[in-house]
Amino acid sequence: MTAARALPFLATGGELGRLIGAYDWAAGPIGPPPAWPGPLRTATGIVLQSPQPMLLWVGPELVALYNDAFAALAGRAHPAALGRPGAVGFAEIWPVVGPAVARVFETGTGVRVDEQPLVMHRGNAPEETHWTLTHSPVRGEDGDVLAVLTTSTETTERVVGARRRETLRALSDLSAVRIAPAGRVVEHVAVAALDALALNPQDIPFAAVCRPVPDGGDELRMAAAHGLPQGLPPLPAPDGSGSALAHVLRTGQEVVVCGLRNAVPGAFPATHELGDLPPDAAVVLPLGAGAPAGALVLGVNPYRPLDDDQLGFLHSVENLVSAALADASALDETLDAARRGGDAADEALSSALFQERERYRTLVTQAPVGIWVADRRGTTTFVNEQIAQLWGRPAAELTGAGWTDQVHPDDREGAAAGWAAAVRHGTVWESTYRIIAADDAVREVRTSARPLRDPAGEITGFLATTADITEERRAEQVRRDVATEHAARKASEAAAARLRAMVQGLAAIVWEAEWRRDGGPDGRGGLRFTFVSDRAEELLGHPAARWCDDPDFWPTMIHPDDRDEALAYTGDRTAAGLDHDLTYRAVAIDGRVLWLHQVVHVVTGLDGTPVAAQGLTVDVTEQKRAERSAALLADTGRLVTQEGSAEDRLRDLARLVVRELGDAAVVALVGPDGLLHRAAVEHDHPGIAEVLCTRTVMRLPPSLTEALAPGAPVVVPITEELIRSAVADDAEARAWIALGASNALLVPLVVGDEVAGVLAFLNLDGSRYYHPAELDLAAELGRRASMMLAADRRRTRERRLQQVSADLASAGSVLEAARLLVARLPDFLGASAVSVYLADPERGLRLVHAAGYSEPVLGAYGVLRFDDGMPIAVAARTGEAVWIRNRDEWARDWPDLLELAVAGNRHAGAALPLAAVGRVVGAIGLSFPTERTFLADERDFVLALVAQAAPAFERAAAADERRVIAETLQKSLLPPTLPRLDRLPLASRYLPGARGSQAGGDWYDVLPLDGGRVAIAVGDVVGQGARAAAIMGQLRSALSGYLLEGHDPEQALERLDRFAGRVPGATGSTVACLVLDPETGDLVWARAGHPPPLVAGPNGCRKLDDATGTVLGVRARPAYSAGAATIAPGESIVLYTDGLVERRGELVDDGIDRLATIAARHHALAPEALTDALLTAALDGSATSGAMTGEPDPADDVALIVARLVPAPLRLVLPAEAAVLRELRAAVLAWAAAAGLAEDDVYDLQLAIGEAAANAVEHAYRGRAPGSMSVELARDPDGAIDAHVRDEGSWRPIPEEKGYRGRGLELIRDISNGMRLHHGPEGTEVRFTLPPSSAPAAPADPAGPAAPVTPGPASLRIVGGAEDGGAGTVEIHGELDLAGVRGVGDELLACAGTGRALTVDLRATTYLASAGVALLVEADRRVRASGGRLRLLVSPGDVVRRALALSGVDGLLEVLDGEGPPPRAGDGAAG
Repeated sequence: MTAARALPFLATGGELGRLIGAYDWAAGPIGPPPAWPGPLRTATGIVLQSPQPMLLWVGPELVALYNDAFAALAGRAHPAALGRPGAVGFAEIWPVVGPAVARVFETGTGVRVDEQPLVMHRGNAPEETHWTLTHSPVRGEDGDVLAVLTTSTETTERVVGARRRETLRALSDLSAVRIAPAGRVVEHVAVAALDALALNPQDIPFAAVCRPVPDGGDELRMAAAHGLPQGLPPLPAPDGSGSALAHVLRTGQEVVVCGLRNAVPGAFPATHELGDLPPDAAVVLPLGAGAPAGALVLGVNPYRPLDDDQLGFLHSVENLVSAALADASALDETLDAARRGGDAADEALSSALFQERERYRTLVTQAPVGIWVADRRGTTTFVNEQIAQLWGRPAAELTGAGWTDQVHPDDREGAAAGWAAAVRHGTVWESTYRIIAADDAVREVRTSARPLRDPAGEITGFLATTADITEERRAEQVRRDVATEHAARKASEAAAARLRAMVQGLAAIVWEAEWRRDGGPDGRGGLRFTFVSDRAEELLGHPAARWCDDPDFWPTMIHPDDRDEALAYTGDRTAAGLDHDLTYRAVAIDGRVLWLHQVVHVVTGLDGTPVAAQGLTVDVTEQKRAERSAALLADTGRLVTQEGSAEDRLRDLARLVVRELGDAAVVALVGPDGLLHRAAVEHDHPGIAEVLCTRTVMRLPPSLTEALAPGAPVVVPITEELIRSAVADDAEARAWIALGASNALLVPLVVGDEVAGVLAFLNLDGSRYYHPAELDLAAELGRRASMMLAADRRRTRERRLQQVSADLASAGSVLEAARLLVARLPDFLGASAVSVYLADPERGLRLVHAAGYSEPVLGAYGVLRFDDGMPIAVAARTGEAVWIRNRDEWARDWPDLLELAVAGNRHAGAALPLAAVGRVVGAIGLSFPTERTFLADERDFVLALVAQAAPAFERAAAADERRVIAETLQKSLLPPTLPRLDRLPLASRYLPGARGSQAGGDWYDVLPLDGGRVAIAVGDVVGQGARAAAIMGQLRSALSGYLLEGHDPEQALERLDRFAGRVPGATGSTVACLVLDPETGDLVWARAGHPPPLVAGPNGCRKLDDATGTVLGVRARPAYSAGAATIAPGESIVLYTDGLVERRGELVDDGIDRLATIAARHHALAPEALTDALLTAALDGSATSGAMTGEPDPADDVALIVARLVPAPLRLVLPAEAAVLRELRAAVLAWAAAAGLAEDDVYDLQLAIGEAAANAVEHAYRGRAPGSMSVELARDPDGAIDAHVRDEGSWRPIPEEKGYRGRGLELIRDISNGMRLHHGPEGTEVRFTLPPSSAPAAPADPAGPAAPVTPGPASLRIVGGAEDGGAGTVEIHGELDLAGVRGVGDELLACAGTGRALTVDLRATTYLASAGVALLVEADRRVRASGGRLRLLVSPGDVVRRALALSGVDGLLEVLDGEGPPPRAGDGAAG
């Protein structure tokens, strides 16, 4: 396609349109036509289509554009002038034309120049031309002048023709009689003819009349001439035969002589007003018909071509001159004959003269013009009758008067000056002026006066003719007025046509509208369009007539979001009579949204009220799009670089651009399962937003997947089929369909070569057309969002790789590394289950750690062979990753595992080899709850993640080996077990520091001594490693020997210090040792620079810090001293090394205080539990790692030993009475607390002893006086409690139907181990062992243990329902043991038999024995038998609930947890 066809304004521009389209404008100052402003393109189209010669001077350089009509007149300047500045392309005329054009461009004011002479090169010579030029500015949309439009009309023929006609008229007025009445007529006429020709030097630059020389043969002499200051040079004949004059005289044929400038330079001076070009040609013409009477030499205008037109003019000149000379010759002959004839001749002459005079008198008298004669001074000597009538005075009155007396004063000076010049030069005087007649009438006359000469040739006066041209002038004025009106009408029509063409060609809508005060949608005033240009239909698609026919059309065309504001603004400004402009959006017929800028001029009436509006509406969509695109891209550029997750920034992006590209925006990212997961929704309407937010996961239909694959935005229609292919749920699909979305712009978010998401813009109010510029904007937004998403993914993956690397770098063992990896991978990869296997050359693949799998699965696949057909084994065997994307692949490739995958709700899986330095060290298994696509970038990330793990596992395995060696060495140097002591249960811990990779120097020891005493020691050797361990072993052995020899602690340290001085590296070691007598509680201790031991008990924790000493190996030290104290049963001794209390940046005293606080808080715990509590709490915050394992991980070695002084065995002999059971429980409680039993163990012991004792009370002495019963409790070295209850009564066999009693022995059997029952004549004996609690101790209340509830006898209170004889709720306070049952049993059973629902509130019950349980079971039976329902209200986790659980009835009775504190004894209504 050519440029002209591609640009409509050039398409109909003829040859110049083609040339402009083909011209290389890109290199010029005004650029290519597609980039020209709209008004310039419109003006160019008008110029090219106009038949009038027109030019455009464009830009400050005034580059020339013109049409075919002007090209035909431009001569040789065309086509070189096209596209070039005027000063270059039209250099020959620019000095004349250029200033006017430049002034119009600068000032913006048009100029008209009439009859502008210009010399132009047409053909091979410069040519005289004349033009009427109109220069008008062409303005851009901003009002600045873009170009100058020149409309040209060539008037050369009219100007030259008028000049020539005037010359011919002057020649026709020559009269031989007037010129020379006295003789020598031919000479005078010849001079007069040349004078007439001299008035037109442009067309006849020189002339000469040549007459034959008497008797001279062919010789001619010059009778008269003008323009030949040096005379007439010889003119050669064309055939070279001699003189051209002689040739003409001989042949009677004209001769054209050329080349005069070169042949006779300087002989013919330049006379043309257009320049200094001398004539170059002359035409020699014969004078007279037949035999020539001479020759007329006429110079040729050098600025006009010697064509037929100019030759015709010269022939006309020759004819008139020949006629005048013929008349002159005849008159000369008559005068000559009169002189020769004498009287007869005189008479004949007189007669001839008389006749001539009569003819002249008749002619003068009857002539239709005024004739008058005046002398040189202007005094009138003769006037004819027409002059008298014209002046309105008698002829006699006018004779003798000055002719200027009657001239109008305004014209007198000019007329007189012309007369004087004619007198002075002897030339013809012609003038048009006004006279004042006698009746004061003003008449306009034309006078032509020719000089009268005497025989000597001197001017004696003038013969003048005067014609009244008043009516002629009036007629001419009428004609001019008519012509002007006609021309104006034609010009107006032409201008209107040009305006119509310009208006229709403008890239704007031109319109006019009436102002209706009561119009508009709200009745406050509106516009009713009366004219709209065709551009409206081109731009918006709506027919232009619709604007005028439908008064409500314009408001409906405005975009709904802009409508109210645009109408209100237009109405207010128009109603106020104010010009204004506004910008709004309009909707085209095809759904496109365009930005329009409207400039409005308000036309007001005489009273100032608005009557109409005229406007220009311009499409500024591209500008707005460019502005908005630039702003949006700037904002999105900031989003790309700002902090935050990609999802948050994508949400901000959707919020930013939704209004530009759709009604709603949805951002969805492709998840690992290949589905679209909604990330953001933006829409103003909450209902619509809710529908869009409902579905968080959608499928991407195959058709859209294919459409989005190239990575460019696509516009798709929203159909029901498309929605149902994307949304599986029918209800959600219907909700989407109900939205009524018509189409959507989908922008793919591409990361790498894969579509990673979609930015969708939905249109809910009809289909939207997307302009290419909008699609370009959407593509750029998609590109930036993709960059943002890719960068975020890259950062996230890099961060996760760094996290895994950091975690694995700190892992001190294979198990810890596995736990770290298993903890990280689900969050990083979305896996629901992870397993880590390590390669074991002997055992194959060994499961190290896993999460997310069931125990049966872990048990079945704990160890795998390398040749197993499992994905893990394949990955480890081949070193290649195994990817399983869905269950179809499970069924295809791993059919034996499909059932297991379905049972575990696993859809996808992966097995990844752990390879280090080309060697597979293990494998990782991953399971996913959804299908996965495993895109290339995700696979690369997963493999990179796993690649970080393999070296870490190798390092951890090596560390494990070193740890095993270190632990073996350490254990060999520490006591293998702690001694089992009757009254001193022990617990110890050793934690190696520095990740446990080396043996340490911390140690402890426990030594049973003579007399039941026990020695306990703790020490710390400086440093770590084998050397420190060896020193530690020597010091420990030496101290043990000294203590076993019977030395007191301070004496043993003295000897140890001396020993340390002989052991290299032992200097600076610390030791604390003590000796305890469990029978008396006496404690003696000494320290060598070691932290003080602690004693924790019910009264708090105290430090044994009053016996201090220097570290071992220091010379000139003070002697070691000993400290002494007594501890009570139930108190614990805590010895430790500094690794437990030291923290970076903290004083060690602060750490000791912290440990003492912890010991006080947990003092009631058994030694094992107390040891764990101390380690956990004291090392919290000091660990260097180990957070993933949950184990304390100190920076330094820690040795800790706890010894609990327990009471001596409890031995009681009590009467077998119910009242003493409460006393028995109190004694058991005190002994158990001192023994350090856990809370649950204390209650279980109370319950078991209480049941055995209750049996003795109730059954042993039935039917006789109560005897005694004995109770013994002792703690064995393992921490178990041996119990023994004996009576001296008789045995009562257990009945087959126990009713609601007989559950005590069952409770004892459930609570204890190895219950033994022996009965005989001497009595009944129950023995059982209560094992220590295996559950970890719960953290104690920081405020200390709660005070036990004061035991008291059971009481019952009725709360509600008593007024009408029924019972709604009863409360039981105190201990519901055997005595309590006897006290409240009957009353409770009575309430249970009322037939009403009954609630028993046990929250204030402090003890529940089996007798109480039996009572509650019986009450439930009675309530049910009466048609009621029994509920038990208990406090969560209290002794009552435990008793119910131990008895097994919590599943039979309805037990409810009560809220709030238990009721107090004084609350409620007394029963």
